[in-house]
Amino acid sequence: MKKKLTLSEKIFRITQACSAIKRNGVGHSSNPERLLYAYVEIVDVLAMVNPLLKRHKLILTGQVVKEPVTHVGKLGAITEVLVDWTLEDTEDNGLEDVMMQPGMIIRGRESRTWRVPGCGSDESGKAVYKAVTGSRKYAMVLIFNLQFGDEPEEVRGERVEQGRTDNKGTDDSKTVRAD
Repeated sequence: MKKKLTLSEKIFRITQACSAIKRNGVGHSSNPERLLYAYVEIVDVLAMVNPLLKRHKLILTGQVVKEPVTHVGKLGAITEVLVDWTLEDTEDNGLEDVMMQPGMIIRGRESRTWRVPGCGSDESGKAVYKAVTGSRKYAMVLIFNLQFGDEPEEVRGERVEQGRTDNKGTDDSKTVRAD
């Protein structure tokens, strides 16, 4: 019979299988010296990690643990959240059943939880959702030690400095997606 992997071993295998994720998002900065910046979008993180979560029979769930707080400043409103992200192995690893709380029994399955903050801003009432999405993205980055390709100052193959661009090419060979 094949030995079942522990949660730590599954996390390690996912980390090994992930390549650098390209920064496909373009953001607008309030800094006049650097008007644009590149960032990794949640969709690209999910494209890398979700197939591996399925392969290793893991699920990642989140629970907001602190009431969202909104700060209003010169540049608009920013909402902050704090989320507990739990990575659970859906396979029975032969561990003893654990009583988490009355009526909630974890049956021989490993899980681990990370507390990850997130923040988001939006003028149409979606700031909380953006904050949770940011927390989710960085939870996966932290849990699986994901790497980002390119530099944040590069936007679609152009280097952005001092409010101007010069045509610097990118190397797409760094971007390899997991199946």
